Amino acid sequence: MRGFLNTISIFIVLIVSTQLQAEMCKYALDHQKTTKRVYRLAIQTKLNQNVAKLEDARRVLDEMIERFNVERLYSYRFDVGSGKSESIYEHTLKTVKNFFYEKQFYPLEDLGLRNKISVEAVLVHALLVHDSGKSYAYLLKAPEKQSYYNNEIMVPLLHSFKSLTTKEKRLARSLVSHSSIGGVLQGEYSYTAFQRMIYQESKRMNMSPEDYYMLSKVFFISDAGAYDILVNTKKVFSKRPNYPTKITSANWREFEKLFLAPKH
Repeated sequence: MRGFLNTISIFIVLIVSTQLQAEMCKYALDHQKTTKRVYRLAIQTKLNQNVAKLEDARRVLDEMIERFNVERLYSYRFDVGSGKSESIYEHTLKTVKNFFYEKQFYPLEDLGLRNKISVEAVLVHALLVHDSGKSYAYLLKAPEKQSYYNNEIMVPLLHSFKSLTTKEKRLARSLVSHSSIGGVLQGEYSYTAFQRMIYQESKRMNMSPEDYYMLSKVFFISDAGAYDILVNTKKVFSKRPNYPTKITSANWREFEKLFLAPKH
């Protein structure tokens, strides 16, 4: 009799255990589906926000072009490789769109709090004016002087942005004027000179070299990442969906590793 009862008890335990396992599996599946729905909703919400912000940036750019009568500067078309051309206006908006994608992978909000600035405002407005002098340089067949023409033209443009503080305008100008990562990757600018520039500009902007470097990098990737040829042909970047754009140069990765290493 006792053996029979033990058998019944074991049978009941097995049934209950099987039911519990089934319930746990169902809960796990439901939780997984809910998590995926929440994730998709969060992604869609972020995309919608970025679309709205891109439209805001377009409006600011249009207003600036009309106010300063620089439509000719931004309608100028230039070669972007692979037999394609874009207007500076089109390229500018592509860089801003890139920024809204890339910024999710960097702790820019913390950087902004540390330095009492709106990082998003600084980088978006810097990108809006970063090629303002390109047409002069190309028309005069002096692309090496683009930085000079940019400086001449972007100062009044940046000054007109009432939403930026004086510090943010100075920082935006600094990022455009000292965008040197491309030159380093092409061998036109040494790593030593680039590092010296980072230390000088970060000191002038009253921020840490690491913070200034992060802004420079995000600015560069947002701009240069708009050239498809650098990704598809020259392999300067590695771009994957849902991942940050990475600079593929082994020398650059080594430099960055050493530069960002904890200082003792």
